[in-house]
Amino acid sequence: TFDARIINNRGDAVWHRIKFSVVFDENDNAVQFVGNLTDIDKEKKEKNRLIAQAETDQRTGFLNKLSTALKINEIIKTDNEEGAFFIFDIDDFKKLNDTYGHRVGDIFLKELTGKLSLSFRTTDVLGRVGGEEFVLYLSGVGDNRHYLEEKAVQIQSICNSIRLEVAPEEEISCSIGISRFPFDGKTYT
Repeated sequence: TFDARIINNRGDAVWHRIKFSVVFDENDNAVQFVGNLTDIDKEKKEKNRLIAQAETDQRTGFLNKLSTALKINEIIKTDNEEGAFFIFDIDDFKKLNDTYGHRVGDIFLKELTGKLSLSFRTTDVLGRVGGEEFVLYLSGVGDNRHYLEEKAVQIQSICNSIRLEVAPEEEISCSIGISRFPFDGKTYT
């Protein structure tokens, strides 16, 4: 028994569970396979949706706090490449929420994380670890201080560039800290 994606006659890759047995002849030679094919596409998609929902911060689409820690620890254990850990928070985010409401704060977060997602590699870990606190882990960047400074400036620039419709004059900044793996620490913590 195994699961596989099979291309159907419309060209779609559909998950199926394949169960089969081998029929042998009198000389113990395999002569045919007998089995069945069951469409489990809806089951697989629902399972993947639930896993993604459990691992993801619903407001931003970034990994949630627990998944961020697990993913970065996994990379550190298996990758052994020098990396960089960024932690940053949005300055005065509570004031933004208190002044304009949580809906406006959520709009800001979605715009921020959308722009950040486009600015980093798909292999980079992007996580939301608190209300306005984020973690980024970049593996394989070595001790390239110039690159790390560029990324910090880029994060700050993204924060500064977002203008809210209800408060276009409001300039939002963020505070950033960077540590390098393994130079500054050998674990996520």
